[in-house]
Amino acid sequence: MTISDPRLRQIRDQLTQRPIGGAQGVSYHLSALLGQGGQGWVYRAGYDEPDGPWVVVKLLRPDVVNDDALARFLREADVLRKLGQSQAPCPSVVRYFDHGIHRCAMSDGEVYALPFTVLEYVHGTNLQEIISGSPGRGMAPGRARRLFRQVARALGMVHAAQIVHRDLKPSNLLITSEAGNEVMKVGDFGLVKRFDVDVKGTVALAGASLGYAPPEQFEMGNRRVSPRTDLFSFAVVLIEALTGRSAFPVGERESAFQVLSRILSGPRPQLAPHAACLSPELADRPELVAALDRELLRATAADPAERHATLRDFWDAVEPTLRTAAGRRSSSSGVMGAVSAPVPASKLDAPPAPGSPRVVSKGALPERATAMTLAPDGGVAFALGRGGLYRFDGQAWKRLPLSGVEPSLVRGLVATPTGEVVLHGDGVLHGVGADGRAQPWAPPDPDISWVSATLAPGELIFVGQSRARRASVLGSLRPGLPLAVTAVEGTERLLAATRLTTGALLACGEAGELVQIGASGPKPIAWGRTGHLLAIAAGADGVAHVVGSGGHALIVTRELEARLEPVQTTRDLHAVGAHGKLVIAGGDDARAVSRADKAWMRVALLPHLGANVRAISVGAGGARIALDDGAVIEARG
Repeated sequence: MTISDPRLRQIRDQLTQRPIGGAQGVSYHLSALLGQGGQGWVYRAGYDEPDGPWVVVKLLRPDVVNDDALARFLREADVLRKLGQSQAPCPSVVRYFDHGIHRCAMSDGEVYALPFTVLEYVHGTNLQEIISGSPGRGMAPGRARRLFRQVARALGMVHAAQIVHRDLKPSNLLITSEAGNEVMKVGDFGLVKRFDVDVKGTVALAGASLGYAPPEQFEMGNRRVSPRTDLFSFAVVLIEALTGRSAFPVGERESAFQVLSRILSGPRPQLAPHAACLSPELADRPELVAALDRELLRATAADPAERHATLRDFWDAVEPTLRTAAGRRSSSSGVMGAVSAPVPASKLDAPPAPGSPRVVSKGALPERATAMTLAPDGGVAFALGRGGLYRFDGQAWKRLPLSGVEPSLVRGLVATPTGEVVLHGDGVLHGVGADGRAQPWAPPDPDISWVSATLAPGELIFVGQSRARRASVLGSLRPGLPLAVTAVEGTERLLAATRLTTGALLACGEAGELVQIGASGPKPIAWGRTGHLLAIAAGADGVAHVVGSGGHALIVTRELEARLEPVQTTRDLHAVGAHGKLVIAGGDDARAVSRADKAWMRVALLPHLGANVRAISVGAGGARIALDDGAVIEARG
């Protein structure tokens, strides 16, 4: 079938005008176009209702619907359905929901049959985007071990089901955050790719991605394709993640056959020749690099019979080495590109800027807190759990008899200078006094879920999501004025915002979203977008400090230019506070870091705490850090 480009655009644009019917009466309401290519379109859609849970709908273009393309397209649906129906589905495999044929009727009476599948919507990015964001800079071994361990388990389950993925590459490894943990999911099982040897980057031949697929995948009949085929691709992607460079690069003017010849008979890729691109944990340990190279040489052998017997065998051989490398105390940030220059060795053992921490509360909460806040002076803290609201008066935690709001609807809280605490969440924006009675601070709006709040001079800034508009929203609450709500269209899901001393309003969020919010809408601030940005704080002299997944830490200058800074942690950072030159961030596993000389050094919280940092208050006298077990740590400046 030959269809003109204008006609294809008409079909594509019409898909969002009416729902697509699925199995058992379920409808899918297509909204944002997430991606398109030579084979099809990928949309974000509402499940059963326009404001229903988000899913992904993948449709084949009508001009490529032939027997081969349709067979491969439906094979993906069948594979994912079988994997999802197993007794213990793997969370690192993209979930399947539905598939079918959508008949798109045009105004001139022409009808086009579009096969579609409905899959899990993964909030986040993919490994290819992370690698592209910092070319020539490798991932820290701790992060690589955590992410690739998930992929190894997922592929082990796939292989146990007698399935070979056959198209493993960085763009098919989706990265998201679930409950504060970074998760990598395997996607794209069997979707056909167009063969085009002139395109830059990844090209495909017979459904295999050049530069990632082993030689046997290009043989007539694919008779030697087996789980060892995925093992080869897994090892190649791991090399690229650790070095930031393609293991088998595809030259712009190279033919596919030149690349295949190099993969078949050329030298095997190794880490050692790219030591300058490796993270410091590996670059400083040549014996660990050599141990990894021994296994990688075997895993990328041209003959599948010479590779490890299973992917599990390969992973069991390399994981201990990655674990050993990750155990070193290092200045690496744990994210590619986050280290612009090594931290001098003399700084690694230097005491943190705030001084020796002192335990104010050892942690006496009856449950783990889901949200916490500290008053601006750090003297009072509040915590929220399933059992309700708790208050720390500097001596002990006491439960408040919360009334007027359902705790399960609350997403977070912020303490005010007057001693009150404001609860925010799903249709919730309430102030709570010392008696525990909640009073609405704005008319209840069930359409909005407020996910974060920031106390700024003379203002409370809220960030949320509108179900009806499918967009992030910002709320500003000033004394004596009603809540002002502004929709922020065209961004990823925003998670936090702050107002700088210059008056500029900045917000950050998923997939590295970082924007200035003005009267004309959001203005992106470029920085590389290699992970989620979870918290932001206004600093001195009109700057902002932003932290996020994997140990990201950015500074946004007064001119609204962002740059990454070295950080002594690979854990997700969920909170950040600043006062003058003192800036502290904290996150998972009792990690806290203090900024000094354009780098973030570890603050030595007591190791036995083993909890997660939930709130930070920084003032003229120092900082207080609250952890979800109820511990409160004081660090004097």
